[in-house]
Amino acid sequence: MTYTDLLTSRFEYDARGEDGAFDCYGLCMEVSRRLGKELPDVTTPEGFINMEALLSREAESGESWLPVPP
Repeated sequence: MTYTDLLTSRFEYDARGEDGAFDCYGLCMEVSRRLGKELPDVTTPEGFINMEALLSREAESGESWLPVPP
């Protein structure tokens, strides 16, 4: 199995492989799919574009994310 075709993929927010474009998580989903493991499609409430603002709000509020065991 090869992954070299993914090296030239375009980056687009919220892309999951349509038209050869992926975002970071979409690329992880594709590699995992090729390895036989399906990952769920997830997004943040405001979408990946606003992730920095979401994390900043949580940091300012004093809330922190909890670790998820493997």
